[in-house]
Amino acid sequence: MKKRSLKHFFIMPSYQIRLTAFMCLVIFIGFILHGCLLYYIAGKNIQNGFFAGANEMRQVWDILKPAVIVTNGVSFIVMSVFMFLVAIFISHKLAGPILKISGHLKKIASGKLPSATLKLREHDEGQLLCDTVNELQTGYRATFLSIKQVADSMKAQDPAKSKLNEILSEIEFE
Repeated sequence: MKKRSLKHFFIMPSYQIRLTAFMCLVIFIGFILHGCLLYYIAGKNIQNGFFAGANEMRQVWDILKPAVIVTNGVSFIVMSVFMFLVAIFISHKLAGPILKISGHLKKIASGKLPSATLKLREHDEGQLLCDTVNELQTGYRATFLSIKQVADSMKAQDPAKSKLNEILSEIEFE
């Protein structure tokens, strides 16, 4: 099987950007919650645990606070980049087959009935839909070919034959 390179990074930009933005938003909210929870727990422990050394413990928290903020920020950036790549990969597995199937259905709707079946890349989603489109194509092809055979066997002067030939001329059997 030949390898395909990605010609376009975004194949369905609106879908891929929304998916990526949603995933980044989820990560961002998670980091905000994580930071708030850490701040709350650490603040409670500092306040409740050591009354005698409250001033010293506050100084420790003042030292830890920037570290927590920086680590959360760096973690957010790293996870956002990772989730962006995952979102692009996932969306290619979903959007690529949708575009390919859509193009094939448009070809069939325009009156072209190819003999070749639709094939997706290995491990792409939408194999069930692809198989159904192939069944549709095969069924249409067989039906229209049998109608063409009936039209060919009709008498030359029959008005129904001319009407059938007119309709069948709009269909291309590839």
